[in-house]
Amino acid sequence: MRFIDKCAISAAACVSLVGTSLVTAAPAHAGPVGCSAIVLPDTPDFTGGSGVSTCAGGSGSHRVKVSCDRRYTTDVIRYGPWVGTSKESFAPCAGNETPRVAWVQTQGD
Repeated sequence: MRFIDKCAISAAACVSLVGTSLVTAAPAHAGPVGCSAIVLPDTPDFTGGSGVSTCAGGSGSHRVKVSCDRRYTTDVIRYGPWVGTSKESFAPCAGNETPRVAWVQTQGD
């Protein structure tokens, strides 16, 4: 007997099976949300500039990835530490480098 035929015979059992599968579905998890990254220029206290990333909420972690320009040679990519969504990730460029672009990398739970 096919499943559809069985449902016609026992509608209550069919509804019970469907209801059970919906109840046991795994909940969705959201990764970090509302994330952004910025480039900070040189300051009197910090030579070289840096990249900083933040996230407004969600779960998981994030880090900043910043491209640091070295004059007359290849740019260097620097990474900040993985941090929770309530914290900032910071990646400094060296004193002879200039930050050009910053990105956010995320990983969810």
